[in-house]
Amino acid sequence: MTMLNSFYIFRALIIRDIYVLRHNIVNKIIDACIRLPIEVLNFGYFFPLLGMPQQLIAPLYLGMGFTLFLLFTGYSFSTTIMRLITPGNPTILDYELTLPIPKTLIFGKYILSYMIEASIVNLPLISIGIWILRDNFSAIEGSWITFYGTLFFTLIFSGLFFMLLPLHYSQPFFWNNIWPRRLSWLLNFGALFYTWKAAYALNRYLAIAMLLNPFTYIAEGLRSALLGGPDYIPLHICLIMLSISIVCCIIALQRSIKKRLDPV
Repeated sequence: MTMLNSFYIFRALIIRDIYVLRHNIVNKIIDACIRLPIEVLNFGYFFPLLGMPQQLIAPLYLGMGFTLFLLFTGYSFSTTIMRLITPGNPTILDYELTLPIPKTLIFGKYILSYMIEASIVNLPLISIGIWILRDNFSAIEGSWITFYGTLFFTLIFSGLFFMLLPLHYSQPFFWNNIWPRRLSWLLNFGALFYTWKAAYALNRYLAIAMLLNPFTYIAEGLRSALLGGPDYIPLHICLIMLSISIVCCIIALQRSIKKRLDPV
């Protein structure tokens, strides 16, 4: 099987997923559009009413808005993959694994489809949210191009990470324990609800431990890319650490795919 034939099969699978997405995209956009006014109301009205300083609205919106989206949609993606790989009724994955194409490309197709869907649904809406809250984004020292490039990096990591979870962990652990034992730590200690430097000023040992969390670099990277300034972890450090996290996920994913499909 030549690489060219593998590419044609991979392309056909992606085109099929895009065709399926066309029929489901309206509902997904509606769901995202419902989430957008809730976030705008929270950051534009309720949080300031409760005493949040205006200078914190922009960095926390960037940290919480998109990163929380990655966590929730990524977990939904993980549950889809877990259902596909769970023994029982035949699924489309069973057919795809019989195709003359490397198995890593089959799972890579799911990651790419997830990235396409997340981009179509979320990127325009986060831009609209920033525009609505533009009075709180007056101190933009970064670049929109850099910001969207950082978003692309985060989508790559998110797709790999949430593909890894159902392949690496057993079905009982995934359904019963993945949130309290894994994702809750990433959520609460990922600099989503506060900046990393604010955490360092409060407790430097906790802040240093947070540097092991890749979601710290997602939240801080988005802030640094768009807002700039010295209040966040420098963008180049965030991108370097995200790149390392991506490489680690790829290595772990390759091992997990082999173990899952060929456990002997």
